[in-house]
Amino acid sequence: MTTSFQIPSMRGGWFIEDGQPRPFVTADYPYYRDEPRNWGDRLLALARMGVDAVTTYVPWRHHQPLAQRPPDLVGRTDPRRDAARFVRLAAEAGLSAVVKPGPFIHAETNYGGLPDWVSPIYDRRIEPVLDVSGAPRTWSGSRCGPDGKPVDWPLPAPLCPVFDELVLSWLRAVGEQLVRPHSAPDGPIVAVQIANEGIYTDGALGLWDMDFSASALAAHHRLHAPLGGGPPSPPTTVAAEIDPLQRMAWGHTQAERFAELFRRWSATVGAAVPTVVNLNPPAAGPGALDSWLARTQPWRWAGVRYGFTNWVGPVAENDESRARYVIAAKLAPGCNYEENWGFSVLYEKAFADPTTCLHQTVLALACGATGYNLYTGVATSTWDSDLDRFHDRPYPDCAPIAANGEETEKAMAARALADYLRRHGTEWSIGRPVRSAVIGYWAPHAAAAAWNARLAGRRNDWTVPACGEFLRAWHDAARRYQLDFGLWDLDDPGTDPADAAGRASGRVTGIPLVVPTWRYLPRPQQRLLASHVAEGGRLILVGEMPAFDLHGRSCLLLDDVIRSADPDRVLHWPDPSVVDAADVAARRVTEWAPPAARVVEGVADVYLRRCPGGVDHLAVLANADGGGTVRVETSTSCSVALDLCAGGAALVRLADGVVTDALVTGRNGHLGSSITPSVTAGGVRFTAPYGTLLNAMTTTRRQHVPT
Repeated sequence: MTTSFQIPSMRGGWFIEDGQPRPFVTADYPYYRDEPRNWGDRLLALARMGVDAVTTYVPWRHHQPLAQRPPDLVGRTDPRRDAARFVRLAAEAGLSAVVKPGPFIHAETNYGGLPDWVSPIYDRRIEPVLDVSGAPRTWSGSRCGPDGKPVDWPLPAPLCPVFDELVLSWLRAVGEQLVRPHSAPDGPIVAVQIANEGIYTDGALGLWDMDFSASALAAHHRLHAPLGGGPPSPPTTVAAEIDPLQRMAWGHTQAERFAELFRRWSATVGAAVPTVVNLNPPAAGPGALDSWLARTQPWRWAGVRYGFTNWVGPVAENDESRARYVIAAKLAPGCNYEENWGFSVLYEKAFADPTTCLHQTVLALACGATGYNLYTGVATSTWDSDLDRFHDRPYPDCAPIAANGEETEKAMAARALADYLRRHGTEWSIGRPVRSAVIGYWAPHAAAAAWNARLAGRRNDWTVPACGEFLRAWHDAARRYQLDFGLWDLDDPGTDPADAAGRASGRVTGIPLVVPTWRYLPRPQQRLLASHVAEGGRLILVGEMPAFDLHGRSCLLLDDVIRSADPDRVLHWPDPSVVDAADVAARRVTEWAPPAARVVEGVADVYLRRCPGGVDHLAVLANADGGGTVRVETSTSCSVALDLCAGGAALVRLADGVVTDALVTGRNGHLGSSITPSVTAGGVRFTAPYGTLLNAMTTTRRQHVPT
């Protein structure tokens, strides 16, 4: 190889370059769907678009179609299988690489990329995944039914010993043939992603849709046997009468199941570079957010880093989608490893327009994403039916680089964003989002609440806590009051409210902490909240005041602290309406910690990132029914005026109140909105031609205006 790559490291979810953090800008290219003769050209096109790294799945079924033959990742049996050559070509193009070997990958491949021969219908020794009713969980296989549609096949239980050994054998081959020989500094591989959106793209499912196979239940019993008194049984119905302790135990099992598989699969690959995962955002159904919070606990993963995906639809058009996306971005520091930049036919037609894609990506960055991925950056049109027999060509239909290798209109938007972050990425990464509050939650409360599957707004009689239900209502209330916020898992030993707020480490007395509570809360968690108040922090409790530990023993530690605290620093709101409670909490937070940036004219969402040296970065997002003129004021008395299209997005760099760089969208073709984009601050105005993307460094007129 001609290029030497930096030994990769991560700190606080950020990739480190030259000793400094910066956003990780990546694009996906499914080499297995393209002719090998195209690989080098397309990789060079991605490099010209400004990305740092190419990401790619490594489909098990593609590299080991027959059980009796070993995996081939070096092209011995077919040049299309030469993943090692692909990453060497990435290095020649100046790109790093992130490889993603699954074992399950989705990626619109037959049977999610699993080889046919690991299906329980082909190998009866392999258990299927079972749901709470005992029915197999399925995925579309590689065969058609009489109607020409894919036949659903049962998925193999991840903890089944037979399947487990097959998975480990595959991942060992990936490590031996691809990852370890081609990892930085001598090769371009800087990270490995294992699993996909959970295990089987199940990271958003309800707790009742997790695995109830014999091997999974055996793991559940092993996990809880040390607690004494006999292991609790998993819940066997979705009815509300399930014992809350059973619900908590089952949620704990699912969190540990993800953690165990992530750890084991990562260790089996044996990479010396970081290992990451890509959790999908919570689903929209009742109980889904609670299930997601209960199960998604990155602190359990022993060095496997958090990441997330999109696939919630266009957030500028759907408030529910936006809430789910924002929560995924805020849960923990990590990259968005799949942002839809290519699919408008298979998914939502809004994504044919580059402004939709830019809006989603900027929102993720504003909410805490440490990087993003153009999924996919390159379109392809040559693959065989053994890989994918059900999807139309090209794949995808509207990527930045078309299947013939030519740039599409999305390439300009992708390049503009990458260039903005190349100019200011370290500054952005060192800076901190200015947030007004932190929402704390205890994951077992979410596990208890998930099974009730209550609808938002329904009054809660506190037979179970309102955890995800409150967080969802809080998102809407915070948006109304223009409050940015962080999330804090009370069990996470590595963070405190200050970290979740995006500020310097250590306790910060001005951070309001908002926590949905319930009658059962163990002493360590009560002590944690009590110490926040004792050290001068502000606290809002929503729901029942905790009075017992999980064994039913009296525990009034938090109640005692609240009763004796300065009433101007604490609030307990017991009203069971989560919508009302979220509004009350948001109003109080606004009094305690007013938003650092607010929209005072027009309709948009604004996020402020404060950086060293008197620099601020603003992210401004217009909804589908918004756009036009938007004026923002910051807590430092800076006023910024923008003109952007409906569903548009803007990034603005301010140095001592003067705009020095910006991206502003002037056209959303999907929404039929066009405008002359502009931004004005500190006596400087940038404008661009009608219906174009304002890029202050290339396509813009700069002028001085009276302040």
